[in-house]
Amino acid sequence: MSNSHPGWSAPAHQTPFPAPASRQVFQVSPPGPADPERQGSRLVLAIRQPGTRRDTAALAYVYDSAGPRNPGAVPSTALWIHGGADGGPLGVVRPAGRAEYEVCTPEGAPLARIIRRSGRVLPWPRRVRWTIRPVDGSPAAVGKAGSWYAWTFYLLLAPIWFPLWLVQLVYSLVDGSDPVDLDGPQRTRWRTAGAGTALDRRGVNTSVYDLDPRRLDVRVAYAQAVLRSGSNLLPS
Repeated sequence: MSNSHPGWSAPAHQTPFPAPASRQVFQVSPPGPADPERQGSRLVLAIRQPGTRRDTAALAYVYDSAGPRNPGAVPSTALWIHGGADGGPLGVVRPAGRAEYEVCTPEGAPLARIIRRSGRVLPWPRRVRWTIRPVDGSPAAVGKAGSWYAWTFYLLLAPIWFPLWLVQLVYSLVDGSDPVDLDGPQRTRWRTAGAGTALDRRGVNTSVYDLDPRRLDVRVAYAQAVLRSGSNLLPS
């Protein structure tokens, strides 16, 4: 992996990453019209404080270093997250195996590994699970999509919402519009053993993340949020 990102020059002296002093709330959204582009890369996502307009500065930006590509092209092999006072790179996330991703510093030092386990119905139901394993020996943070009681309530109401969803699906096929996704409960809390919740994702149409920086590096939290966004920017 290259230790530099196109369009950015490293400062003469690298300083330790300044972690937020208190809880940070953010969301992942499409880039806005005023967000900064970089030569040799493509701006794909922005990380903002909830409620801020898309034409204001974001907390961080996510770039695909492969540059502009045609629709349907192979996903990038690395995403660069930029932010901070100088707008330089905070970290890199790249595939590290089947449904596994590595988060590194811009210099290439590993920070954590993120693992996704798919959900399923048969032979027995299980929820989608995300596991964050920091390399510094800190406890792993594990998050499962939806709580057991949310899924129970969701299934109990299936006789009501499923016929309505079928009607909407048929209408979207006739009308040519996008169908409503059938995702089920999506709230995810990443918990660490003996330390409580490190990262909490909530919301339906717009997901908001609540980070406790004492329990999880903000660079790793940003990487997890980008992967969880479902944008399929990286190959799995």
